[in-house]
Amino acid sequence: MQGGRHVVSQRRSALAADELRQAGNALYKQGEWRLAIEQYKQAIDLEPWDERFWLNCAAAYTALEEWHEVIEHAEKAIELRYRLLKAWFRKAWAERQVGTKCESNEERWRWLERAWASCKTGIKLSPKDSQMLALLQQG
Repeated sequence: MQGGRHVVSQRRSALAADELRQAGNALYKQGEWRLAIEQYKQAIDLEPWDERFWLNCAAAYTALEEWHEVIEHAEKAIELRYRLLKAWFRKAWAERQVGTKCESNEERWRWLERAWASCKTGIKLSPKDSQMLALLQQG
């Protein structure tokens, strides 16, 4: 009987996490990005293997222009689901943003090379994706 309780507990956790995601999405749409992040992080605490929560955090951090956080959360989403094109795009975009703000040429090129590599991976996953192609063409 304990196995049945465990399954019920997992379902409740998944439902609670999804409710938190939906609340975060509503806050995101209202421009309340920090509050949305709080909701997504609570969902991550319940279901850390669900890439959607990590990706949503990355989106909210993008709105806040907190590029290192975008990269961290997009990489976690990719770790969980490698073929997640949105995560590759967010990662590449954030790496490019970090690179354009670097003062030293060496650091700038290091970040821009990372962005290019992320774009290249995204293009391999979806060769006709217009966002990835545009980002890749920006250099």
